[in-house]
Amino acid sequence: MSEGSLRNSSSESQKRYWLPTDRLLYGVIVKAFLPLKRHPELLYENGEFSNIYPGAEVYLFEETVDGKWCRAYLCARPLPEEFITFVSSVDDKLPDVKPRVVIFPRKICNVNMDKVVTTMAFSKLPELHDFDSMVSPECTAPSLYESLSTVNVNAVTSISNKKPARPGFPFFRFQQRPFIEEIGPILALISSHVYAMYSAGEFTIYEKLIELYYELDSIRLRLQFNLTTDSERITIIRTSTCLLTRISKFISSQGRSNRFFLKDAPASSDPYGFEGIFSRDINNGELQEYDTTGLQKLVVSSMLYGLTNTFPVMDSNILDPIVPTKDLFKETQSHILIDFKDVISDPSIINPKFESMTASVYLRTKTKVLTEPFVVNIYSDHITSLDNIASVLFKYISTNIIEHEKIYLTVILTEALPVNTSKEPSMSEFKKPFIPFKSEKEGRIKSVRCGVAAGIVDISAIFAKTNNTTIHDSAHTFTIRLYGSTFDDQSKANADQEKGWGGLIDKLLMNSKNGVVVNPRTISLSVTVKEILGETASTHITNSPIVAIKTVPTNFYDPVFNPKERIQLTLGKISLVGLEGKTTNIENITVQICSKNENVSFGKSTGDNGFDHWRFVSVSSGEFIGETVIVNGLDKMKEKETLRILIYLNGFLMAKSNIYIKKDNEVIEYPDGTTFQLLSSLGKPLLYLDIMTKYEGCTYNTDPVIKKFNSLLKEKDMNDPKFPELCRKVTEELNNVTKAQLFKHFEELLLNYLKLLSLIDADAAGPANADIFAVFMKFIFITLTFEENCRFKFHQLCKRYQHEKEKLPSIGPKILFHMKRILQDREHRSNEVNNMSYHVSIFLLLISGITSEGVENEWKVNFESFFEFVCKFLELTDEKYLNYQKALLRAYDYWIDTLPDYYNSAEIISFTSRLFKSCQEKEIKLNITNAKISSEMEEYLTTKFLLLRRLLSHKQILCFLFEGSSMDDGKVTFLSECLETSLQPYLIYTDTELQLTPIRLANSVTMMLLEGIQDKKVLRNIIRLLPTYCRFFILMRKYCKKFDMFKSKRTFTKLFPVETPFPKIPMDSIVNDEQVVEVLLELATIISQVVKIAHQLYDKEASFIDIIQECKDDKEFQSIVYLSHMKDEHVLTITRTIKLFMRGEFYPTKKWLGITALLARSALGMLNLSRHYMYFYNSPVSLPERKGELNMKLWAEYFKYTLMISNHKVSTLVKLAIIPRKAIYRIASNLKGRTSELLNDAWDALGRGQESATLSQKFGVMGVSDYQRNLILDNLGIVRDLFIYAFHRHVESTKISTKIFWSIAVNFWLEYRSLQPVLNLFIPELYNAYQIGKLYVDDYELNRFISCLFYIIHIPPEDKVYPFALNFLKEMLGFLHIISETFKIPNQEEFDDDRTARHIEMFGFLLDAERPELFHKMVNDLYIHFVQKKDFVQAGLSLELLASTYVWDPNDYLPPSQYPPMPEQSSFERKEYLFKEAARNFARGLKLEKALSVYKDLIKAYDEINYDLNGLAFVHDQIAQIYTDLQLIDRLVPTYFKVSFLGFGFPNSLRNKKFIFEGLPFEHITSMHNRLLKIYHGSTIIQTQEEADNLILNPQVGKYIHVSTVEPKSALSEEYSTSNKSMLNSKIRMYIENRDLKTFSSSRRLPGSTGVTDLWVIEYTYETVSTFPTLMNRSEIRTIDKVKLSPLENAMKSLQTKIQELSGLENTCYKVLKGGEDSTTIFNELSRNITGTISAPINGGIAQYKEFLQPEFKSTYSPEELSKLVSAFDELTIVLSRCLVLHSELIPSRQFKASHGILMELFEKNFADEIKRNNIKASNMTLDSITKSFSARSSQKSITSRKPALVNWDCNSNSTSGLRPTSINSGDAASQSSNLLSKYMTRTSQNSSNSSSAHNLYAVSGSGSQPSSALLTWASSSIHQDISSHYHPSLG
Repeated sequence: MSEGSLRNSSSESQKRYWLPTDRLLYGVIVKAFLPLKRHPELLYENGEFSNIYPGAEVYLFEETVDGKWCRAYLCARPLPEEFITFVSSVDDKLPDVKPRVVIFPRKICNVNMDKVVTTMAFSKLPELHDFDSMVSPECTAPSLYESLSTVNVNAVTSISNKKPARPGFPFFRFQQRPFIEEIGPILALISSHVYAMYSAGEFTIYEKLIELYYELDSIRLRLQFNLTTDSERITIIRTSTCLLTRISKFISSQGRSNRFFLKDAPASSDPYGFEGIFSRDINNGELQEYDTTGLQKLVVSSMLYGLTNTFPVMDSNILDPIVPTKDLFKETQSHILIDFKDVISDPSIINPKFESMTASVYLRTKTKVLTEPFVVNIYSDHITSLDNIASVLFKYISTNIIEHEKIYLTVILTEALPVNTSKEPSMSEFKKPFIPFKSEKEGRIKSVRCGVAAGIVDISAIFAKTNNTTIHDSAHTFTIRLYGSTFDDQSKANADQEKGWGGLIDKLLMNSKNGVVVNPRTISLSVTVKEILGETASTHITNSPIVAIKTVPTNFYDPVFNPKERIQLTLGKISLVGLEGKTTNIENITVQICSKNENVSFGKSTGDNGFDHWRFVSVSSGEFIGETVIVNGLDKMKEKETLRILIYLNGFLMAKSNIYIKKDNEVIEYPDGTTFQLLSSLGKPLLYLDIMTKYEGCTYNTDPVIKKFNSLLKEKDMNDPKFPELCRKVTEELNNVTKAQLFKHFEELLLNYLKLLSLIDADAAGPANADIFAVFMKFIFITLTFEENCRFKFHQLCKRYQHEKEKLPSIGPKILFHMKRILQDREHRSNEVNNMSYHVSIFLLLISGITSEGVENEWKVNFESFFEFVCKFLELTDEKYLNYQKALLRAYDYWIDTLPDYYNSAEIISFTSRLFKSCQEKEIKLNITNAKISSEMEEYLTTKFLLLRRLLSHKQILCFLFEGSSMDDGKVTFLSECLETSLQPYLIYTDTELQLTPIRLANSVTMMLLEGIQDKKVLRNIIRLLPTYCRFFILMRKYCKKFDMFKSKRTFTKLFPVETPFPKIPMDSIVNDEQVVEVLLELATIISQVVKIAHQLYDKEASFIDIIQECKDDKEFQSIVYLSHMKDEHVLTITRTIKLFMRGEFYPTKKWLGITALLARSALGMLNLSRHYMYFYNSPVSLPERKGELNMKLWAEYFKYTLMISNHKVSTLVKLAIIPRKAIYRIASNLKGRTSELLNDAWDALGRGQESATLSQKFGVMGVSDYQRNLILDNLGIVRDLFIYAFHRHVESTKISTKIFWSIAVNFWLEYRSLQPVLNLFIPELYNAYQIGKLYVDDYELNRFISCLFYIIHIPPEDKVYPFALNFLKEMLGFLHIISETFKIPNQEEFDDDRTARHIEMFGFLLDAERPELFHKMVNDLYIHFVQKKDFVQAGLSLELLASTYVWDPNDYLPPSQYPPMPEQSSFERKEYLFKEAARNFARGLKLEKALSVYKDLIKAYDEINYDLNGLAFVHDQIAQIYTDLQLIDRLVPTYFKVSFLGFGFPNSLRNKKFIFEGLPFEHITSMHNRLLKIYHGSTIIQTQEEADNLILNPQVGKYIHVSTVEPKSALSEEYSTSNKSMLNSKIRMYIENRDLKTFSSSRRLPGSTGVTDLWVIEYTYETVSTFPTLMNRSEIRTIDKVKLSPLENAMKSLQTKIQELSGLENTCYKVLKGGEDSTTIFNELSRNITGTISAPINGGIAQYKEFLQPEFKSTYSPEELSKLVSAFDELTIVLSRCLVLHSELIPSRQFKASHGILMELFEKNFADEIKRNNIKASNMTLDSITKSFSARSSQKSITSRKPALVNWDCNSNSTSGLRPTSINSGDAASQSSNLLSKYMTRTSQNSSNSSSAHNLYAVSGSGSQPSSALLTWASSSIHQDISSHYHPSLG
């Protein structure tokens, strides 16, 4: 490292070994460093040594003085083994990158000195000086840290060490990195999920994630190495951002049962933010930032990312809030781009023979052909594909047609076929009337065109306007089904419907099946269709150099888009004359047309090169041809022009004729159905042919009225008095002309109208003048209102003449005058005229604007007069004018386009203001805020807000309002009016409805204003609207909730709409169950924008109080909607809004974390704005000004929601994954830093005014008040939230929390002179925080918390509170330590026992804190669970655990408890009852020794405390019964195992710990292996102790378990060891072994022995923490003792072990024989044990230990030791003799009798001395003889004969009618209890006389007495309900 990277070292620092770096340095490990591989013991010497591998990221913060070693943070990525270990289901938390401090050589790391590592100050470790500002400057007492440092330098780090605190881990290291570098962590995230899904067995998800991983990695490589062009780069970035969102949505969908990849897995809580949806820039991929991004854009893009599947790859234009193009003069209609795919044939057709086939494609409606056909030939080179067909663009499809009719894509396939003639026929072969013409050129044709198939498909779905969606730029694929036709010319039925080929399309349109067949050659055709909007887009496509695209025009004359003149000729039916119904050999009839004029050509479309003739498709006689051809060359035709029609029958010319197409310079239009008769060569009629012609153009066939009108000004005398009347008549006739004619001649007619109007005197009183203007208005109405092409043409004229005004007459003022007069005379005019006047006002105004050259001033005067009448008209309240008013509002923004030539922007704004004031006057008169709004009125409001939104987007108004630097009064006034107008819809509220459409449009207006306004005066007043917006938000949410708007939808609408109806956008299928309420999301965004304005203007100093004062003189903003005086209700409104923000519901709050972060920041901003009011107007210092007390509810809300924000997921940045952390920080910033300031100031404000110098000096507390204490006592949730807040990795939050905790402690000390009430307050709330899953405590956070506590607590060591404070800290920190240890236990079910043990420890603290109900509840659940499983021993242990929480106090009274419902009773009575029930359960579970122990405790209590003789009698009776049962009951002996848990796979609660487990009776070690492997998934069993010892020294990743058997170790008395045991049995031994069972042993042989006489062993003795039986059947080993046993001691131990084993088998045999069970298994086990004991050759046998009794060894050992050995052999012989008797009884068949005889012989031989010494006669012993000394009572009868205290506790009992009487006396107060658990004692002092028998549940003398009603209720219902409702899954 360079010298510059180290701090300048002083002489003192040179003495240290480590020096901190100037900053965190980023490095990458380039060489492996594996210290633990060679020296594993280093792990225990220094935890900072770790194996490090190449590629690891490190962040250096210290170096040694010589620069050779570094200390750094290592980003420890999880290994695959960790996923296998910790992830067993998709709900488990994923292992994540963990920061670890490591030491390594400097040379193995490549350090990048130039890379700046982003760090945050709040992640640092706390230091003492950080608390200087939080401690009173008057404080003279040392901090607890300093006091402890003085007392014990080892307790904490010495304060003399001035080394700076270690910097925090760089959690924000990606904060400044570009988008390309973010993909790396995202890939790591996907990898984690890949491993997790594989480990959880979810292979479908696993494969999908791998696919996503490779796709994203490919994008990363292309971006990183610049393998794209600029345009491609944007596309790829958009693709990657779309993919990132898709990954999040895919992860979030894992827990949904309706997904294919997971069936029933629960949804994960997603603590890391993996499911988060965030807004990114669509061009560079960067995450959006709060300060630089508009909030509307941020929220809208987040919504689109979250709900759509292709954003922003497609539909990126949705993001821009662009007001739609003006519908009035839109430039173009839709264009349809079509790409053709393959033609599909039937599989049975090997060769479909597409040679010489032609495809004709066009668009049509049901009644009208819209476009010319696109024709393409399919050549034989491509006989199986239509790929050679170029794409085609059909242009200029009318919007009016799209909106009102269905659009069909039509395809017609024809083919050319040769005419089959074997030879040239002679004329003699022809018969009349079929005699051909003799012509060399035209007499015969060699081929004909025949129809193959045709099809249609409805493509209306592609149009955005028809499906009401904004998704219009996506392609749609359609399949066109193709059909052929049949024709029967002999059929008389349905003759009108049978048209054959020419009627096929009509039949398909009508869905008719007659005459429609499937041609197997062509079944279907696939096409891709896409709508193109705008001329620019269509031009871009057609000019594409990549592919040639053919454009096709419309099928009709269009003076704007298709001004080409032509004639369309259509052929209909053709039939033979006089031969109907007769059979002929005519197979086909072909019609051909041609012209003698060389300039006339024929074709299918105008753009094609024409042909000199056209041959129509061939049909049969009587069939319709139905084909249309275009006749071109109209301008070169003669005055009289004819067409030749040639008819070919079977290829021979049989008839012909000429028809006129033009005559007298007019095109002849033959109507549909015109029939021509064609003559044969014989001159006789041969065929009938239907022909229709249609002229498309404006040169010919002009209507006579139009000609008359156009010649009116040229031919008539304008001075003639009759001229006006003549003009009126002509114009009226003109309006009766067909619309088509008017459209064609629109421009000429309009100009002539203007000339005519210039001749009319506007002031003349004659009716003709007014009528002419009315007729002109009607002409405008007819031509411009309904025909968009005319409007477009008109718009072009206006733009053209805008610069050529001198060419037009100056009649603008006249037009305005007439418009005003029509408004004035509306009552006297027809509704038709009035209606037209409002609809054409925009057109007339535009015309007046371009016809005012030289009369501008007059125009302005007339316009202002006209406008004033318009405003007055808008004020009218009569409902009949409502539609007219809406028409004027729709037109107003178009009026503005004409005004800039006459008025400046300020004047236009003035007009606009006047207009909206008129609307407001109308609404005030109607009192719409209090009346129910009709649908017409709602539409009126919608129109008004649409107008206002369009006006604000108008270029001129936009620049004037939002971009100008000056802000005059008019502009400010207008903006204030707009703001108030946008609030109007919220004021129109009734109990039944809100007007959502106007409201959402008003929201759009509001957002436009908020984001556009730049003036500080207006902005600061906007902040005053915040409480109003909050009130509206609450109102709107109530409305949405009432009308069930919180539900899933399949579509959604864009936020802040600018058009109606609101375009709908389909949701992505993977998120089809999201709930989104758009209007609430809009309001939340508006509120956030207002808060952002406050932040931009005032930053942290924003305050409602200050802003109100600053705005008091702003006269434009003094209406009621603006905040003028701050009150409590305003703060409550804000807190309620914050509550709804944080609750979410109206959007996916847990997924759209970007929006959640925005709302959290906004909520905090609102609290910040309210803080001064709280500090100065609702605090102790304001009491003199307030009439009443402080509003503590308001303070509670303030603290609650401040903490709610700070504890939200988006505030706990460190716990989030890298990318969510970065995204949220860019939006929300450091939320905890600001909440810390608010909490600190708020707490100080509550203590202000009650400062005490003494407190400041002694405790460093600045102010303590009763208000603070009452706030905490009345709102305990604040304490819980403060603890959650304290344990987030944020130094400020921990500082403030500890300050408040210490202040509370001081406050309570002053009040109670004890800190126990503080513990009683803190401990339960800590537990509650842990229970709800929001408190997470690890060692690092706990150490930070402790440090802050020690820094903030100041107490003089000599003060009397000092020891109390230390004890207080000991208790609280002890509880926190248990919570910390609990979090180290994994969530898997296998660790439930460990977790339960920790919970029990927690409950001990809760009991001390006088909150036992939680503990009682848990024990109650445990008890019920164990009783259900019939595990009565564990149930009894649960009761014993609960009883231990009570004392033997007969003088207090406890309140009734809920779990279980027990009556009011004393502690003695409750504990007595629980003990009896525990003993009863122990007896039922055959743990008689444990029952004895409990009864003995009862004896002590009866004998020493309450002297209850009846109780003593009862207990002694129970004890006597148990002692009897001990000799009678056959009990099974469990096997015990020592289990060691090794490896890093286990949590700290288990790792490297040893336990004794109680196994099943005679359980083999392999069975224990299997059970442990099932519980601890992924574990490995190790077999030897040496392996276990090695794993302790060299721990590895993974889970390893070592199991060995151990034996209970019992202490036998000396007298028993040397006594005569001939009358003793195994049951006595079992009793001795099972009492106080907590010591176990096992042994290991020492090497070097040659036999048993020199065999030395090591005996390991294990003492457990608890005595068996224990809860969860295990106990941790407390101590391990190792003793070396001599050979004789080993022999004694082996004999005792064998005796114990045989005794257990003996008991089992008795049980099998008495129960009549299958004896095969026990017989085999008994045979094996007897044989191994008796037969010496097998493993030496037990008899080998007799060598110690040989003379040569007697001198070695003392007589006493040898006597014990002899006694052990005697006992073994007695047990063996009984086992042999049982063996003979259990023999399953005769074949085993011989082997039994051999065993008897060996027994008598090898144990002859012992048999003789004990007088054993094995051959005479029987089963009866060995059991004759014991009572014949069965064990079951013995147990059931005892009457339990509460029979209803047996969950198997269904009896609810009553309980059996007990034998206990009236003093047995425990029988009053009705269940096993209770609340902790309240310790109320009452007289012992209250403990009367009146409270007993059972009477003393009346055996038939009934239990109390409370108990009956419990017995009948509660037990079953509690079992079902309180059973905890983790206990299973």
